[in-house]
Amino acid sequence: SILIDGGYQSKRLRGTPLEQESAFYDTDFEESVATWEEFRDVAVYGPKMRRSPLLDLAGKDFVRMQDGRYYWHTRAKTARAILTAMYQDEILDFLDDVPGDNLVLLRATLPVSDEPFRQEAIALWQEKTGGTVIAVPSTSHITHWDDPAFVLQVIQKHWTRTLAVDEQPTPL
Repeated sequence: SILIDGGYQSKRLRGTPLEQESAFYDTDFEESVATWEEFRDVAVYGPKMRRSPLLDLAGKDFVRMQDGRYYWHTRAKTARAILTAMYQDEILDFLDDVPGDNLVLLRATLPVSDEPFRQEAIALWQEKTGGTVIAVPSTSHITHWDDPAFVLQVIQKHWTRTLAVDEQPTPL
C-alpha cells in the first residue's frame, strides 16, 4: 500500500481540542472569494508552488459557486463531521493492526513549522506499522500535485520491476 500524506496524523498527538479545530473549519470552509483566480491562488497553489493548466483543471474539484462567489467545495458541516470522526476513531488506536509489509507513506515537508509534530507522528507510525516513510521535498499536503515526478519515482521503485527476458508474462 502507498499512503500519500495525512494518514498518519493523530488528532490526539497534535493536541488541538476538537472545538478549536471545528471553529477554524466553520470559518475556513464558509469563506468565499470573488474571482476564480483568487480562489485558485488560495486553494490550489501555495507560495512558490508549481503552476500548470492541469493543476488549474484539478483545482476545479475544490470549488463551489454560489451567488457569484467561490467557496470551498465542502461545507463546514461536512468538514466538521469528518473531523469529529477523526477525533472519535483516533488513528493511534488502530495503527497496531495495520500491516507494515510493503507499506510506504509519502509525507509533506511544508510548512516547516510542522516538522517537530511530524517527527513525533512518524516515529509512532513507524513503531506501530513497521512501514517506510519518505519525505517528499518542498511539498504541502497535496504532495502528488506539488511533485508528481517524485511520487511516480517512488511508486516505480517500490511497486514495479523490470522483467528479465525469460520472465516475460505469457499472453492470456
